[in-house]
Amino acid sequence: FINLTSEGSILLVYVSLPQPGQYGLDIFARPKGVADSNTLSHACKYLINCTKVSSYVNISKMLSPSDTRRSKFGPTAA
Repeated sequence: FINLTSEGSILLVYVSLPQPGQYGLDIFARPKGVADSNTLSHACKYLINCTKVSSYVNISKMLSPSDTRRSKFGPTAA
């Protein structure tokens, strides 16, 4: 739901959120002069308070860590 484009030295961030609520957006960038192409540094952080969406998208809830330990993944007994 995020589209990034750049125009010269300007980064444009377009965000389309699935549901009303609070969202965090962290942007990472590679510092100038860094030779390691795998290194990214935290550039900025945004807290987005979304009060309305044009099209609601239902997203399933994630399992809690305790539920994850109890559930089994992979092949099950026949």
